[in-house]
Amino acid sequence: MTQDNLSEVEIGPHINRIRLYVVEEQEILREAYKAVLPLQPDIDVKAISGDSNINAIISVLSVIEADVLLLGMRALQPDTVAELEIIRE
Repeated sequence: MTQDNLSEVEIGPHINRIRLYVVEEQEILREAYKAVLPLQPDIDVKAISGDSNINAIISVLSVIEADVLLLGMRALQPDTVAELEIIRE
């Protein structure tokens, strides 16, 4: 059985959904994420933001529970990644 053939009933409550926080500066990509990601049964989009400031990211992470942080290319600055590694530990 493929993923496309699974109904919500077959998946049931036992699926482990990935809690996702997206930080993307480009509005067109944020809109694409908003349209596509909720259609995935194993992804729970907790937040989507255009603010890649490290303090804003940390502030949101302190409020939501996210398993994965998806950063846009502009947010991938060495100091931002270093700060996030400290938080992860």
